Amino acid sequence: MQKKKSMSSFDQPTVTIAIPTYNEEEHIGRVIFGFINQNYPNLEEILVCDGGSTDKTVGIVEGITQKYPQVKLMHNPQKHQTFALNLMIEKAKGEIFLRADSH
Repeated sequence: MQKKKSMSSFDQPTVTIAIPTYNEEEHIGRVIFGFINQNYPNLEEILVCDGGSTDKTVGIVEGITQKYPQVKLMHNPQKHQTFALNLMIEKAKGEIFLRADSH
C-alpha cells in the first residue's frame, strides 16, 4: 500500500480571494474571518471591493485590515459586481483567483 504524500506549503498554490460587496455589514466580518481561520498556508490576499456601501461595511473591513494586512479594501465606483471583479483580477497576486460572495 502506497503512503499518501503530504503537501508542504511550497507545493500548494497561492490564492487570492475576491469578495465584491455592497451593504454587507451583517455578514462581511464572518465571511472574511471564515477564510482567515482556514489557516491555508499560501493565502496571498483577501481583496474586498466595495461598491459604495452606505452602512458600516467599509468601516468593518478597514478595522480588519489593521490586524490582517493580507485583507485589502478596494473601491468600486461603478458599483456593479462585474466591475469589482475586473478591478480585483487586475490587482490579484495569487496563482488561483477565488471569487466569494459577501453573505
